[in-house]
Amino acid sequence: MIRAEETGLTEGFLWEGTRLEVSEWLLSYLGLPLGGNPKTIGFWDPVVERISRSYFLFLFKIPISIASKIEKLQRDFLWSGAGEGKKDHLIRWDVVCRPKKLGGLGFGKISLRNIALLGKWLWRFPRKRNGLWHKVIASIYGTHPNGWDAKMVVRWSHRCPWKAIAQVFQDFSPFVRLVVGNGERIRFWEDLWWGNQTLCSQFAGLPWVPPRSIVDTMVIVFKGLGNSLRGKTLWQIACLTLLWMVRQERNNRIFEDKGRTEEMLWDLLLFYSSLWASCTAAFNGVPLSV
Repeated sequence: MIRAEETGLTEGFLWEGTRLEVSEWLLSYLGLPLGGNPKTIGFWDPVVERISRSYFLFLFKIPISIASKIEKLQRDFLWSGAGEGKKDHLIRWDVVCRPKKLGGLGFGKISLRNIALLGKWLWRFPRKRNGLWHKVIASIYGTHPNGWDAKMVVRWSHRCPWKAIAQVFQDFSPFVRLVVGNGERIRFWEDLWWGNQTLCSQFAGLPWVPPRSIVDTMVIVFKGLGNSLRGKTLWQIACLTLLWMVRQERNNRIFEDKGRTEEMLWDLLLFYSSLWASCTAAFNGVPLSV
């Protein structure tokens, strides 16, 4: 008995007097202990632990070296099976990773899948504003003006999962299409309208402080329209005219390298607003000059 204890053969057994009992099962098959009771919760702990590890790609950016090791295991298992012998790879791994409809097996690359899983958090961030996790992130870092992310800070904690999630925004943003709403979330002075710089950076020498949003701009410029039918109609037309002109001016500067001055844009805004307003029933019979 003493010799057995020295060699570790008694591990997992309880010796009480003349009776020998099994305290824990050391052997397992497919991750489950042999001889255990499957009706108990603890019996399934190894399965839960293994499944939980698969969610790492959902929270953290996987290193390139680790992704390469995982893909190597996949390649070796695909061509060699469970055996130890090495076999030739019959098809390039890029072809195997393609979707099935493109002739592949749909494996997918680990790094791309990791980016896609992290991008799901960016998709949920502006859509799940009532979630506890959203409130925690917003309270710590604040919300970015783009509405899709938290503010980028200089010093991130290495334990913060949101650092890896925020870094995916550059890959995520080209596949996002913004829909024009009521203008409350559009920041006239801080958004990117032309080029890679905000308006506050391009026109830093302006003698006036512009409003924060398009809605504020329209309220300041057209605050005297009133609540009459004509006032409300002209307000709606002015908003639509402004959005249409911003889009047209953006396209002209990007694709045709042409642009108008501020005075020309303002005159066109008044002209188109008056022209379109004259076509409505509210301004029937009113001269165009009014």
